Amino acid sequence: ASQTKGCAPLVVTFTNLSTGSTTWNWNFGNSSTSTNQNPSTIYTIPGVYSVTLTATNGSTSDAEIKTGYIIVYNKAIAGFTLNTDTACVGQPITFTDATVIAPGGAAISSWEWDFGDGNVSTTTTPSISHPYSSSGNFPVSVITTDLNGCTSNYIQKVVIIQKPNISFSASPTSSCTPPLNVTFNNTSTVI
Repeated sequence: ASQTKGCAPLVVTFTNLSTGSTTWNWNFGNSSTSTNQNPSTIYTIPGVYSVTLTATNGSTSDAEIKTGYIIVYNKAIAGFTLNTDTACVGQPITFTDATVIAPGGAAISSWEWDFGDGNVSTTTTPSISHPYSSSGNFPVSVITTDLNGCTSNYIQKVVIIQKPNISFSASPTSSCTPPLNVTFNNTSTVI
């Protein structure tokens, strides 16, 4: 087999090593069969599979059964939570892994974060904070890898806005005689 272990869906190509045979009957253990000499199959459901090859030369046949030959792992469903999906420039957002380990799957061993602004992290901790230096909409993604080597990814958008600089002026600001008529002028800017 091209590989005997992997994550679903697992594509496996089998090479016939029989000698003197002219026909081949394969049973891959996943409800699929083939009569090709060197076939391929896809294992979509996690589990352990036995593979049988029956080779015939017209008058005699022989079979080989490899019990538990293919092992297919269940991969996790990646995800994360965040303390906010909208923040001001410079305000860090905390991302926390929320990957769901599938039945029969393995624990997550690494996280590869892409914050959508050109910054990445390969932290080995499930939580990370990241500040943004400019405004915009940023697709944040995480790729998780488990102890079996299975990967899964998740993407969510965050919105970063410019923080306004609030200010105003007033004129006049004092008077000795009432009534005091004051004009206010908004001088706020976006920084």
